[in-house]
Amino acid sequence: MSKSTLIAAIAMVAAHDGYRRAGIDLVKGENKLEVTEAQFAQLDADPRITMQRVTESKSSTSQSTGGAKKEPTKVTFDAEAPDELDLSKFEPEGLAHYVAAVHAQHKAGKLELNADGKPNVGDLAVEVDGKTVKPSATDRDAVWEGYKALIGA
Repeated sequence: MSKSTLIAAIAMVAAHDGYRRAGIDLVKGENKLEVTEAQFAQLDADPRITMQRVTESKSSTSQSTGGAKKEPTKVTFDAEAPDELDLSKFEPEGLAHYVAAVHAQHKAGKLELNADGKPNVGDLAVEVDGKTVKPSATDRDAVWEGYKALIGA
C-alpha cells in the first residue's frame, strides 16, 4: 500500500466542535491539518469550511492548487521507547488509542517526525469499530505532547 502525499492546510470551520468531514474530527475555528488531495477536495467542497493550503513560507497561506510540493524534512526522536506504557495516566482519555499507535511505531523504530518535530497525522491512523480514523492536527499535537510526558522525554 503506498502512502498518499499529505498537504499542510488550515481549515476554518464555521460548524460546531466535533463536526466531521473527510474522516477528520474538526473544531469550530482554525484547524491545522495534514490531508490528502482527496480529503482537501472534500473539505473544500463543504460550505461550512474554508480551506487554505499552507505554503512553504510559515507567514502566509495560499488557496492555490498548483505548484511543486516540498517533501517534509524527517526529524529523529532520540528518546528511548519503554517496553510498556501506562495509558491510564494519559489525558484526554479519548485519544489514548493514538498514543498507543505512536508508542508502537516508536518501539518498532518506525516513528518518523515531520519538520515540526511531530508525527504526521496520517501515520497515526488506527482502526476503531472497523473504521480507520486519524486524529486532527490539534489532537495529534495533544497526543504527541502527552506521549513525550508519559515517557519522560
